[in-house]
Amino acid sequence: MGRRHDKPKRNPILEYRQLPIDDLQNRITGCCESGEFRTAIDLAKECHRREPTPEHRKLLAGLYVHRGRQLIDKDLHAEALMVLGNALTLGEGSVELLRLVFQCGLRSRQYAS
Repeated sequence: MGRRHDKPKRNPILEYRQLPIDDLQNRITGCCESGEFRTAIDLAKECHRREPTPEHRKLLAGLYVHRGRQLIDKDLHAEALMVLGNALTLGEGSVELLRLVFQCGLRSRQYAS
């Protein structure tokens, strides 16, 4: 039994760190169009890490909301509550977001008495 000499897997986060902001934003758009919000969030985090502008913060918060809705559609309310909480910590506080957070809290029994 010899050792396997497979190529080490590339870490996509490290690849993102080498891309210019414009390329990251283009990839975010592509991910959103294909419904890959988890990947889009990772890319948006990188944009926000490099340039913590209000636009990047709002983009990241919006992606958290989209991902939260995906999880709600899969009846993963506790997970959606965590993701939507990330949008709240970024300062996103729309009525729709607050309604989603409350709804997920009730469905995941987070607010059960």
